[in-house]
Amino acid sequence: METPARVLLVDDDERFAELASTYLERSGDVTVVTETDAAAGLDRLDGGGIDCVVSDYEMPETDGLGFL
Repeated sequence: METPARVLLVDDDERFAELASTYLERSGDVTVVTETDAAAGLDRLDGGGIDCVVSDYEMPETDGLGFL
């Protein structure tokens, strides 16, 4: 049995992050971890175990490209 892919979703809009997380988890065999700012997203990445990153483009501290 395969382990679900772990997706990190970073979006400063908590409601959108929750909605997107629910959608992603329902659409496939993934586990979604959400963070609401880029710094927390980077900390989460440092912890390892993330297979894919989905990021908002416009965030207060940085844009999505800068984050990635």
